[in-house]
Amino acid sequence: MKSLANADEKRVLARIQNDAQTYGLTIGETWTLFSWIKKTHKFERRLPALPVDIGFTADEVKHLKSIKLKVRAELERSTSRRCAYCKRGMGNYGYSWQIEHIRCKNKHHALTFELKNLTLACIDCNSAKGKSVDKSNPYLYNIIDPNATGFKYGSHLRFFYLATEDFCFMKYRCITVQGTATYNGLKLNVWERAETLKSISAPHQEVNARLDRILDMLSNDDRFSQVTQLLAELKILAFEK
Repeated sequence: MKSLANADEKRVLARIQNDAQTYGLTIGETWTLFSWIKKTHKFERRLPALPVDIGFTADEVKHLKSIKLKVRAELERSTSRRCAYCKRGMGNYGYSWQIEHIRCKNKHHALTFELKNLTLACIDCNSAKGKSVDKSNPYLYNIIDPNATGFKYGSHLRFFYLATEDFCFMKYRCITVQGTATYNGLKLNVWERAETLKSISAPHQEVNARLDRILDMLSNDDRFSQVTQLLAELKILAFEK
């Protein structure tokens, strides 16, 4: 990430990491300072029972917004504005714009702000990966790595999408072991089904839209990670057979 930052932006990124050490922030809280940009963050503590308040100046907020825009623009370019895992196109709706840590930030702290460990993922893939890959096997990364040298999506998964004015059809074909692990672990079969159901069923479309709006509001704040995960699992249940 520092490779994209100017001197002012590097200083505020360094300040985030210094504050994390000074106040004993979790890695999730540290990332929240960057992903959810605002003047003041308050983190509750059980022991001692005092909140941790971290404030940014107007200039620091401006610099954070600037570097975040640069990071997002670079990730959009590298992913061609598609989710790195399912390849569904990114629109202007909020749920698609998730900056995803390829290696789980909770287990690979040193990679949290490294551009080589960041990509763009839809909230469906991000949430499924958080449960099936990051939590169950945080050190054994067996799915596709979108930033690997020489990586080609089509070498691992073939993605087919057909849409008319009345109907949508989406299908994946697994080519490699990593492609199969991605398909199974990120529940791409659910999103195959969901894409068709949304195109022919108004109730399913509305359920999807409502959950996406709520997930988008909560996803930038690590304090709501458990709620976000629960809602993401409910969304999977809504479209599973």
